[in-house]
Order: sequence, then structure tokens, then C-alpha cells
Amino acid sequence: MQPGEPEADLSGDPLRSLTAVSSQENASPRGGRRHYRRAFSRRIFIRGSVRLDNVLDRDRQSSTLIQIKNIEEMLGDVKLSAGAHSARRKEAAPGLLLQFLEIRAFWEHYAALTMRPVWGAAANGDGHPVLVLPGLAAGDGSTALMRRFLRSRGYAVSGWGQGLNLGLRKGVLDRAHDKLCELWIEHGRSVSLIGWSLGGIYARELAKQSPELVRLVITLGSPFTGHPRATNAWRLYELASGHSIDSHDFHGPLRAAPPVPTTSIWSPTDGIVSWRCSVETRRDLAENIVVDSSHLGLGAHPATLYAIADRLAQPEGHWAPFHRKGWRRLVYRDPQKRRAKCESHAHAPPTRRP
Repeated sequence: MQPGEPEADLSGDPLRSLTAVSSQENASPRGGRRHYRRAFSRRIFIRGSVRLDNVLDRDRQSSTLIQIKNIEEMLGDVKLSAGAHSARRKEAAPGLLLQFLEIRAFWEHYAALTMRPVWGAAANGDGHPVLVLPGLAAGDGSTALMRRFLRSRGYAVSGWGQGLNLGLRKGVLDRAHDKLCELWIEHGRSVSLIGWSLGGIYARELAKQSPELVRLVITLGSPFTGHPRATNAWRLYELASGHSIDSHDFHGPLRAAPPVPTTSIWSPTDGIVSWRCSVETRRDLAENIVVDSSHLGLGAHPATLYAIADRLAQPEGHWAPFHRKGWRRLVYRDPQKRRAKCESHAHAPPTRRP
């Protein structure tokens, strides 16, 4: 710096002060390149430090926001799961009146037999294989009427061949899967699965395991949602299977829908399984069909058999929902309206007598 020149003000912004110093040193004949390089290095270092601090501050803020968001999502999941669990606990099993009305099953089986001459009114099949899975504590004898009906419609029907269904014992699903593969290899075509009550849960799990082998799934009063205690058969299940229903996760895995067309046929007057446990909530490739029937007679009800034949007769790969036009509207209730009506009755306040 030359004598008489003003000194640079270094009390303000460091970048401005350094620029002033560098300009004065560059103007000085005695500074030369060495002073210029030294000043330039200082300026670059300070600017880099400032920018690095800004970047670090932004990263810290972004990391903090991400952590807060993750915590909020975790708390939200906990609230949702807790709410869903409490809702499932509130679902009550069918009451004594509906249990008593299960005596209708005898009349429903008899009605199906008496209507045998008009079975021809149901849709004809294309001969593809169908595997029928029985309910809890039942065997192939319980589905004999249904399988006889489906054979008359032209299907290659098979029972599950494992005797009584005693719950999810070791090897049950493996043997059912072997039967599925056997039918697929024998006929060279995908297999439709029909499951009654607990058998419907098996059918859904088989479709999840090997969707390439399954054409469609039809469940009859199967409790694949809700809590197992929302049925009147959970004690029988524990007795038959030999293990507690609380020893397995029956909630998340069973709720997941199989990646194939799925039809759930359920009855709002079911005396064994709460109808809310059988409602299919998925919108794509899934539907609900409502039949006023008992649980023990659902698989033999004439309306159920007709709906099953209609579902199976669809061309493979061209699935469409069940329509309720014409006379069907008198037999098959609207699932949405029926569900809303049942919900309104369930949550209606008790009437007070004067």
C-alpha cells in the first residue's frame, strides 16, 4: 500500500472488504502477482466457506423435515392400526336369533334338489377345472350338491380330497396347492377356486401363492376381514385345529386381496359369520353378491348356485361384474344398499318405550 492511501474498511462484509484489499494491492506496483494471488485465494476461501455453511444449513433443515415427516407417518400408522383393531374388536358375532335361523339350511338344500329339473336355466360352462374347498369341520360331502350342479353345467369339478377341514394344520395348504397344480397339469387350463367359509380363505391364499394357475376365486361366507371372534365358530376352530386363534396373525395377511378376479357371496342373515367379515372392499376385479341365506345352507342355496354358474361361465380374461337387471333385482339385493341398511340398523339408538 502506498503512503497516503486510505486503509480498507474491514469491519463490514468480509467479501467486500477482501475485494477492496485485493483491488488496492493490485493497484500497488509493489504488490505484484504474489499479493494478487494471496488476496484471490483468501476471497475464494471465504466465499467457499460461506456457501458451504449455507449448503450445510439447508441439508440440516431438509434432514430435520424428513425426520419429522417420518415420525408423523409412524404416528399416523399407529393410530390407524389401533383404530382398525378396535373396530374389529367391536364387530360382534351373529346373535342368538340368527343362530337359531340356521335351521333354514335344511330347506335350502331341499330347495336345490327340488329345482334340479330347472338347473338347465343356469349358464353352461366351458369345461375348465374347478376346485371346491369345504368349510370348517366339513368335508367333500358338504359340497357334493354344489359339485353335482357344476358337473351338470359342464365343468371338471373336483373336491379337495383331505377329509374333514380341521383348520390350518401343518401341510393343509401345501396339499391343497398340490391338488391345484395337479388339476392345472391334467387339464392344461387355469383352475377356478370355490371356497365355503374357511375354504374360501384357503382359496384366496392359494390364489395369492400361484395366481398364474388360478382363473378366479369365489368365496361363500368366508371371514377374510374382521376379527376371528366376530364368528360363532372360533371355539370350534380352536378345538379342531389344536391352537389358539390369537397365536397367528389373522388380520393383515388375510385382508390382502388375491391378484385374480374375486367374488364374495355373503348373507346379511348369516348366523355363523358376521357378514361384515365377508365384504370385499377392493374395487378392481372384485365384487360382492348378496344372498339371503343361512351360513350352513349358503353353498346349496339356489340363488348361490345360479350366481356361481354365471361367474364361472365368463370367458377367461374378460371378467365383468355380476349384473342385477330384470328379475335378478328381486333375488339379489344391492350390496351397497344392503350394507348401508344393515349398518344403519346396527348403529341405530334403542327406542324408548313410553
